[in-house]
Amino acid sequence: MKLRDTIKYRHDLYIVSDRHKRLMKAASEIFPHVIHGFCVEHLRRNLIHKFRGSGDGLGWKFKAAYMAATIPEYEEYLAMQDVDNAKIRLWLDKIGSHRWARCMAGPRRFGVLTSNCAESLNKVNVTVREYSISKLIDFLRQHMQKWFTERSEKASKKTTILSSKCEKHLVALQYASTHIQVKPSSYLEFEVVDRDCRSFIVNLSKKMYSCGVF
Repeated sequence: MKLRDTIKYRHDLYIVSDRHKRLMKAASEIFPHVIHGFCVEHLRRNLIHKFRGSGDGLGWKFKAAYMAATIPEYEEYLAMQDVDNAKIRLWLDKIGSHRWARCMAGPRRFGVLTSNCAESLNKVNVTVREYSISKLIDFLRQHMQKWFTERSEKASKKTTILSSKCEKHLVALQYASTHIQVKPSSYLEFEVVDRDCRSFIVNLSKKMYSCGVF
C-alpha cells in the first residue's frame, strides 16, 4: 500500500517482472489498472530450457517474435517455432501474448521488455540485504550516485547528441530506409512501401502509423 501511495497511478506506468506468483498477485492487488508484462529475457531462458532439443535458434526466433511490430510479422516467427515444436505456441498462449509481445500490447506499447534494472540492483545488494532498511537505502544511494556520476562523465565526452547505441540504431534505420518508397498523399499523410512491397500509412498530424513500429 505504501508503494502505491508513493508512486500513485499514472497512465504511462508499466510493470515488468518475472512470473513469480507473489509478484503477480501483488501487482494485481496494488496496481489493478496498470499493465503487467513479463521480462522477455526470463521467458527466453525458460523457453530454451523447457523445449531444449526442439531445434536450433529457439532464442532468436522468440526474440524476433516479441520485437515484431505487426501481427503478421509476429505470426511469421511463431510459425517457425511451430515447426520446431507445436507445444511452444501453446505454452506462450497460456502465458498470454499481451504480457510479452510488443504488437499485442495495444496502443500503450512499451519499450523496456526486461527487468535488467532490478536484476542489477539485486546483484549489488546481495551482501547487505540483512542490514537495517536505513543502511540498505544508503547503500543503494551510494551505488546509484556512483553509477550516475560515471555515466554523466561518459556522456560529457560524447560528440553526438544521442548515445552510441542510439546512433548505431539510427544508422541502421537510415540504411534500411534506402529500400523504402515514400509516396505523399498530402504534406502530412504518406504511403510508405517497404522492400517486400507492403504498404503502410503514416499521418503526421494524427501521429498515426499503420506499420506499428513506433
